[in-house]
Amino acid sequence: MTEYKTEYKEEHKKNSEAYIEQKGKFSPQQWKAIKLSRKLGKQIAQDYPEIANNYKSGMTMLNIAKIYNFISMYEVPSIKIMKEAMRGALEKLISTEELKILASEHRREWGKEWGKETLKRGIGLFSIIPEENLELRRKGGQISYEKGIGVHALSSDEKKEAGRKGGLISGRKVYDKGLGIHALTLEERREAGRKGALVRGQQLWLDEEKQYFLRLCKNPEYQYNLGPHMGCPNYKLISDELERKFGIRRTLYFLSRTKQKLKKLSK
Repeated sequence: MTEYKTEYKEEHKKNSEAYIEQKGKFSPQQWKAIKLSRKLGKQIAQDYPEIANNYKSGMTMLNIAKIYNFISMYEVPSIKIMKEAMRGALEKLISTEELKILASEHRREWGKEWGKETLKRGIGLFSIIPEENLELRRKGGQISYEKGIGVHALSSDEKKEAGRKGGLISGRKVYDKGLGIHALTLEERREAGRKGALVRGQQLWLDEEKQYFLRLCKNPEYQYNLGPHMGCPNYKLISDELERKFGIRRTLYFLSRTKQKLKKLSK
């Protein structure tokens, strides 16, 4: 405990010196707000030391202030001052290193929650339709290419070597540790692929359509009768028939890939 108090006093002294040194850079109103937030922080730490446990349990500074009604209780004039006061209070109750770790965890959790919220509300990145998303990515790639930055700053040989090393290192690591795609079960991979197809604007197979497609592949009327591909599915005819029956146009490459995947699954 004595070591922590000594650490806090040294940190407080450094902060005080920094504030005094920068005092001339602030306007009178800003300096007044800084002094008020420091005074409030000290008072909150004395009155409510349990907020340290609240913060460690995952609550944000502003959520803690809201639960304890600090804004009304201490007549805090603004949210910004309240946030700085909470920061100052926590600095008095939690060691500097632990506070840095907790702040990092809070930012990470907040990022996850905000990501879920933007997805739910369809805002930010999730408000962009797939075509617009592709266009933004295309423009970003074009700018990188024109400025010669990122991967475009490498020569052809350097790109090949970087790709080879990256594949050997990162690919092996994620496989050995069971990370990324390797952490998913077969069903989870299929579900991820299904969601990815939807995001790209692709039409998923209907069960009836898939069964009909397989029957067409085995139907001699929809196979090549001559040449080196004799007996193989004629995807051009099959594509036309599927479009006629289901109103969905499937590319020849897509049908070929689907046939291969279904063949593997049936083994």
